Amino acid sequence: MKRRIPKTLDAFVRWLLSYPGHEPILLFFINTVLADSKDIQFESVFVRNPFTLKDRRSKKDFILDIKATDRTGRIVNVEIQSSYHLGYTERAVVYAARLKGEQLKVGDSFSDVRPVVGIHLCEFQLFPPVRRGHTVFELTEREDLKFVLKDSMALHFIEMPKVRTQGPGLTDLEKLVLWFTFDPEEIEEMGLPNELEDEPMYEEMEKKYLEFLADEDFMAYADSRAKFRMDQATWERQAREAGLAEGRAIGLAAGKAEGRAVGLAAGKAEGKAEGKAEGKAEGKAEGKAEGKAEGKALGKRETALELKRLGVPLETITQATGLSPEVVRNL
Repeated sequence: MKRRIPKTLDAFVRWLLSYPGHEPILLFFINTVLADSKDIQFESVFVRNPFTLKDRRSKKDFILDIKATDRTGRIVNVEIQSSYHLGYTERAVVYAARLKGEQLKVGDSFSDVRPVVGIHLCEFQLFPPVRRGHTVFELTEREDLKFVLKDSMALHFIEMPKVRTQGPGLTDLEKLVLWFTFDPEEIEEMGLPNELEDEPMYEEMEKKYLEFLADEDFMAYADSRAKFRMDQATWERQAREAGLAEGRAIGLAAGKAEGRAVGLAAGKAEGKAEGKAEGKAEGKAEGKAEGKAEGKALGKRETALELKRLGVPLETITQATGLSPEVVRNL
């Protein structure tokens, strides 16, 4: 039994959709997506960067850039993405905008710029709250969503995990996702009816898939791409873990510094309050004692002065008040 690879492997998808002579498959792929959203289909297709065997030496990320022409002159960009990463939707917008801008040459008119369509086949959930597996984004007027700049750009996102692939009565898009997800043998093993039987284009695509598996050069290219994707996933995970560790260390240091500053300020405020209360209490007690002592001394002087006026002997006055003879004499 021949070794099999996922049909969503970017190396295989690029070969399937852009190898010379595969234009009917590409046109079928594009029109299946556009028909699902009730958009005008393409009449013909021309690939800007057709697959060649030298591509197997490339380590670049897979981007399939396709130029398709029909009566409206639209351009399409097809991409398959195996894993989610931050900024993916922004990247899709940038690629579409770049295809718009690349059309303008010196002296060209903006009216010559043709619409751009982006088709993104995703092996993950990109918009979890949305239940639909196929979402389309266009430039619309904020208050009237039906007012769309049709001649600008449209971005199609197909989230494969959300697309139904079992049960009778599959739509054309569901059949497309079914083909990319399972082999005929897998469908048979699951005991499901094969909705792709007697479909000429899917028979042709399956034939091409087996042709790819039988070609050593193609499989070597697929292996190199699979290894690159594994290495890339490892690098991303290591970078994420390193970022988390660094963030944790920075957060801990910042938390300690902030905690120390808050604690110091709180301690100062509490100490100031306690010191103020304590000082107030001590001052009150000292003042009371001092006032009492001063009042008592003043009372003794007044008593001595009164006794002196009455002609009481000096010795008797000093004995009665506790004042010194000198103090009594000076009264």
